[in-house]
Amino acid sequence: MSKPEWLQDLEARSGGRTVLLVEGNVDTGILAHFLTQISPGWDARIVLLPARFKSRVIEAIRDYHHEWAGIVDIDEWSPDDVQKELENATRIKTLPRFCLENYFCVPEELWNALPPVQRQAIDNDPHRLARPILEQLPDWVAHGAMWRVIRGRRRGLLHESGFPTKLDHTPITDLNEIRAILTAWHEQLDPEQIIGEYREELKKAQRLTPDEQLKRYIHGKKFFKQVITHTLNELFGQPTTGTWLQRLSRPDHEVAIPADLREFLTDMLASLGQFP
Repeated sequence: MSKPEWLQDLEARSGGRTVLLVEGNVDTGILAHFLTQISPGWDARIVLLPARFKSRVIEAIRDYHHEWAGIVDIDEWSPDDVQKELENATRIKTLPRFCLENYFCVPEELWNALPPVQRQAIDNDPHRLARPILEQLPDWVAHGAMWRVIRGRRRGLLHESGFPTKLDHTPITDLNEIRAILTAWHEQLDPEQIIGEYREELKKAQRLTPDEQLKRYIHGKKFFKQVITHTLNELFGQPTTGTWLQRLSRPDHEVAIPADLREFLTDMLASLGQFP
């Protein structure tokens, strides 16, 4: 099987070390910070590499390197989706939360990630940080509900290429069949059906606690960029989203690792034959 160029590049960058694949460059920085808290010197034995896409993490390990391991965001996947997508890739695990940025969205955890000098700048009052975040949470829970509904629809309608699924896989030349496929495709975009699904999804989301919503329901990447970064900038200055993520995961910051992430990463290291 001919290897894609992106995989050859990852192999070259591995340097013969054990490979832990993640989706993006931001993920490598945050995970490196937390891995150092659990197992100092881990990077002498393991190389953390970004594959750029979830699909590439899965393809690299499932089809080429069974000895590698990978971490992917759970995003909108349901437990059934996880089982289906990772059935033949047992060394790939989904994060306990929606994505890594969700580890900096819970006000209490975000407060603990701030250095003392910044806490002192707002009179050591965590409510000044939490209040503007929680005020916007209901709107972002609604966003999460619609996002899940639309993403679920998209998976059934479109291939990764953006082409209608049934027309993407094999040649179909019969005009009646094409017309039937497009008619069924169009019917799945009925606004009232989508709004009905959205209302049901929103009801489920609203039954969750605020912490559960912030950890596993809201879209952490978007929420961090638009809400957390704005809140931090209002309180402390005007760095970019990327700068804030770097500051919150600095190597000299001994931030307490949330219990779910500590357990997850400890298990991940063990699966690679590395122990904290």
